Amino acid sequence: MAQFLVWLIKLGRSLDWLLNLIGLLGYPGAIYLWLRERARYQRLRRLIAFKPAEGAVAVIIGVGVPSVKADAEKFIREEFKSSLPVVLTYEKQGFFSREQLLDIIREVRDRVRELMMAGGIREVHLFYGGPLAVAAALGAITDNWVPVRWYNHNKKTGKYEYMFTLDVETVKGI
Repeated sequence: MAQFLVWLIKLGRSLDWLLNLIGLLGYPGAIYLWLRERARYQRLRRLIAFKPAEGAVAVIIGVGVPSVKADAEKFIREEFKSSLPVVLTYEKQGFFSREQLLDIIREVRDRVRELMMAGGIREVHLFYGGPLAVAAALGAITDNWVPVRWYNHNKKTGKYEYMFTLDVETVKGI
């Protein structure tokens, strides 16, 4: 019986050390999650506080295409006289596998959903450059939200061109 008690005490000390180590290893993950959610909350608070004067905002998304942001901002300055605020910018350059594209679509979806929750937006001017699959996913993500005016990035000229307006259950301009 005494041997069993000695063994039980040793096991308890070993488990105590191991459980403390596991607990300490969990702190960095918890801190990372807290910081990520804090940044997301702050971004959402800024969006809620942001009330565009006319309800129109710009969203710039470039996947695998260089210079999308600079070209879109130039187009906005020329066409809208800088009165169109850019509330979301997402750029990622390079060639992507199917899994990477799905991760990009999920990330963009989450950021667009934050815009949807913010409210006060009546029209979105979407400046897009990238693969067709991502464009189709963006169409599905913004479906039945507000009218979304799509601008396509022309690779030959490096400028944006108005394509169509994705409205509630219709596509205008085709």
